[in-house]
Amino acid sequence: MVTIWAALECNSSLRHLDLSENQIGDSMAADIGTALTCNHSLQQLNLSKNQIGDGGAEAIGAALMSNRSLQKLFLRGNNHIGDAAASVLFTRLEHNPTLSLLDLEYCPIRTLGTEFLETRRLDTCSLSYDELIWPPPSLASQGRTAIYRFLQVAKESSAPLTRSRVMFV
Repeated sequence: MVTIWAALECNSSLRHLDLSENQIGDSMAADIGTALTCNHSLQQLNLSKNQIGDGGAEAIGAALMSNRSLQKLFLRGNNHIGDAAASVLFTRLEHNPTLSLLDLEYCPIRTLGTEFLETRRLDTCSLSYDELIWPPPSLASQGRTAIYRFLQVAKESSAPLTRSRVMFV
């Protein structure tokens, strides 16, 4: 029996796939990541409101390093994707020339580091959380000069943060 992931690997005509609200966890997200490394047609993938955590998000992030077709990725409302996975996603996006929208709204991401600002390829990155901590504690501990340099890079790179509430530490 052929799984949906195996079919996705071989498919050359599917452009949009909506798998939102399907109880997809890290294991299935890893299978989707594997399929994305081989798929060259999918442009939009909606995995919103599933059970994807850091492991699944990191597997999808790894796939983005080699995928050259995906333009929009929706991970909104996956309540287990946190800071570690967001950091990995932003770092790996630097190797992906096609993804222009990443939706991580309503994921419990609380800290944004320098890897976020270096993600210049994105046109839109949606994030939200009640208490987004900025600057990250690691940067705050380096003092005002480091924070100022960080803000200069943010200004120059036009970091793609579209919405958040920021709490200074």
